Amino acid sequence: MSEKTYSRVPRAALALIEHLVAGLVACRIHEPAHPRVVAALSQVRDALHELRTETGEQAFALLVQGEALLFQGKVTVPANISAARLLEALRRWRAAGIQLHADVPDQELATLFRILLRSPDHVVADAAAVNRALAELGALAVRLVPGQGGEAARPANAAPPATAIGAASPNPSRSLTTAVRDGVEEMFSAITAGQGVDVARARRCAESLLTALDAATTGAETLDLAQQPLEDPLLVMHSLRCAGLAMIAMRGMTRDGELVLRVGTAALLHDVGKLRLPIDLIAAEGDPREEEDPAVRQHPTIGAELLMQAGAVDPLALAIVFGHHRHPQTGGHPDTPHEHRPSRFTQLVRVCDRFESLTARRNDRPPMSPSLAWRTLAADEVLLDKAMLRRVVEAVGVWPVGATLQLSSGETTRVVRPTRDPAAPIVRVLSPGSAGTPPGGLLDLSRTRGSTVLIGAVPTP
Repeated sequence: MSEKTYSRVPRAALALIEHLVAGLVACRIHEPAHPRVVAALSQVRDALHELRTETGEQAFALLVQGEALLFQGKVTVPANISAARLLEALRRWRAAGIQLHADVPDQELATLFRILLRSPDHVVADAAAVNRALAELGALAVRLVPGQGGEAARPANAAPPATAIGAASPNPSRSLTTAVRDGVEEMFSAITAGQGVDVARARRCAESLLTALDAATTGAETLDLAQQPLEDPLLVMHSLRCAGLAMIAMRGMTRDGELVLRVGTAALLHDVGKLRLPIDLIAAEGDPREEEDPAVRQHPTIGAELLMQAGAVDPLALAIVFGHHRHPQTGGHPDTPHEHRPSRFTQLVRVCDRFESLTARRNDRPPMSPSLAWRTLAADEVLLDKAMLRRVVEAVGVWPVGATLQLSSGETTRVVRPTRDPAAPIVRVLSPGSAGTPPGGLLDLSRTRGSTVLIGAVPTP
């Protein structure tokens, strides 16, 4: 990892990765003509056009190296739960990368996404076969770079052939984090299709998520609790991030591990009622429709009913799912015939829910930085319990796990664990600086205030 460089990568290359993943997700859920699919494809083209303007090149390759993606020989991003989806798709088809012309038509991108979302079979089983299928369908401006056994056609400015997919040993924690995401996605997709809530499975997902967050200090991939730049049509990332924030906050308040998991499971399921709404209303979190649309306002009630139908429901989970949009004193939704004041655990999940909504992309609104999100929540005099907000910030930190930070000594780092100082987390070095810590090493910023100052977050593309 010491040989990798995280600097001087065009921001449009980072945006390209995010939009490619967004396109995969949108094509999995929606029909080709759906506005979300059209928007995702348009954003891929915009990123490619920006790269052409910036570099003067006409074609670009993203190549796989271990658990990262290379652009022009530089590491764009280490493995994270968003980029991991693109890596997984390439790995399934034994591809060493993806190559795109700057003027690739939307129809060709959509064709590639549809093929990548299929299961490999005896007809289309590797990158070369995918490329033949693309050519037969008239898609000539996009192709996969073959992995082992294939000849990697690449532009002149591209890096040398990447490490073949499958050559490196799998990262077990990356697989764990991915398994959690996939498990939640499968569970939520089933609920959207009319099935019941599998509370036991949700509990197992919460346990695995906590394990994955703990593994962040070992250098493994972890869930980014600080910002979420991708759209989230099934609320999978929203729910995972809320659960992760809630369990870290709970750990700062209690040593009762069982209680931590109960709250984490409830946070994972807090918006489950939305999954029975029309698809375009599901991702209304942080949207004006959240307060205005009568159907959206009923999702806490629907969610509570789904939990009761599951049987043997945890009363704490029921209270959180039903009450996470109630105000600390009175008011909010759903309406109740009597005064209903949410419990402190419900208020904790509400804080995490609001923070996640602010720091995630919502429609055309970019994600807010964590520090600005906390300040925005602190200025809310009605909707949040201020004492609980303060306790959550103290436990989670101003910069939650996953935030990418720049230090005064020149290092680019990623937060892996909070400390007792909310403004000074433990970070893992991504690219070196004058502090002398090599890439992969840990810095406890609460102990280096005299020599190293945190400048701020690296902006999200």
